[in-house]
Amino acid sequence: MLIIPPPISIERVSLDRALKLDVPRYSPDQLPGYNCARYARLSSHFIFGKKFPVAHAWQMREKTKIISKLNENSQLVSLIKKGAVSPGMLLGVFCKGSHYLAGGRTYTHLSVYLGAQSNKHLFLEQIGDEIRIVDLHCYDLEKKQIKEVLDLRP
Repeated sequence: MLIIPPPISIERVSLDRALKLDVPRYSPDQLPGYNCARYARLSSHFIFGKKFPVAHAWQMREKTKIISKLNENSQLVSLIKKGAVSPGMLLGVFCKGSHYLAGGRTYTHLSVYLGAQSNKHLFLEQIGDEIRIVDLHCYDLEKKQIKEVLDLRP
């Protein structure tokens, strides 16, 4: 049985004034830095009740359902508008220069889609030791490309 640790603190985040999310923060003992896949998995479970399997970012695609493969970040917006992407789904993100790119991996980072705020699509992620909420514009500036949208298998 998979044990989900309780967060050490919770930050309340408002999305479009109507929806409020509790974003979890874990201690370094519960979640060491540079463990984006574990943070994405724990956060999606804590916020949205989704129980993704344990895997590294680049292996998650083998254990989940690939909702869509993307060539550009802007494709995500049209998928969201069509209802194909919903909060709690995981995003496989290509980070240029990552030392995890060996072996032809499609991506090396995972984030959680949170939803929209003022027409900005927000993602929750762990980068190093930092937990942050970012939008598509931030990914574009950082030259990060969303490669796949992942969800639980039926």
